[in-house]
Amino acid sequence: MNKKISLGFAISLVAIASAVTFILTSFFSLQSFNKKFEKYDSLQEIDTLVHENFYGDIDENDINNGILKGYISGLNDKYSRYLTADEYTDEKSDNAGEMTGLGITVKKDDSGYIKVTEIMPDSPASESDIKIDDLIVSVNGNDVLETGFEKSMEIMSEKDNTEVSIIVRRDGVDKTYKLTRRPIEMVTVTGEMLDNYIGYIKISGFKQNTPQQFNDALDEIIQNGAKGIIFDLRENGGGLVDALED
Repeated sequence: MNKKISLGFAISLVAIASAVTFILTSFFSLQSFNKKFEKYDSLQEIDTLVHENFYGDIDENDINNGILKGYISGLNDKYSRYLTADEYTDEKSDNAGEMTGLGITVKKDDSGYIKVTEIMPDSPASESDIKIDDLIVSVNGNDVLETGFEKSMEIMSEKDNTEVSIIVRRDGVDKTYKLTRRPIEMVTVTGEMLDNYIGYIKISGFKQNTPQQFNDALDEIIQNGAKGIIFDLRENGGGLVDALED
């Protein structure tokens, strides 16, 4: 025998279920909101303390970028990072195998200055007498130790067709160079013939233009009669998966 319930009772049950759902949803939403509020409240407190007590100039844009970088860093995911608009533009240029600057590869020297480790062909630096292991100690009249390594690097790679003045130190002697920044194609593949008809191809990274450079180097050593080929990927910095596949 089927049991029946009145329409009014059924509506009451639905109303009660809806109310319980609303209460539970509101409770968990409130818990989540409170956690977010505590996060932003702490940030506001720090911001107030900094603006009241920091002795120096505050760049709000740098502060905002720092907050966003810190947020992503807090994920503890080595594959996630926040890029500013300028950094994203530089990233795209780097992936394309292009760069704007003087055509030098560098690293931070133990002294804190900029040490030249490689000079790219057909670049502003290659047209000067700057050499590998030289130290760049000043950029546009500012000591690198005071400006900082990263900031000095940014200045040297600013807009193309603009001039930059650098002071280079070699064997304790300083010399000033005025070079004009310009777009440079990054060379990630080089090839040569070794003894006994062995072809040698060095691949230092994988950019969008790497496959074409690879094919050109491969064709040349084959035309020169290579009977064997060595592919050297030591110290390869990685790069684009598509370029690697090609």
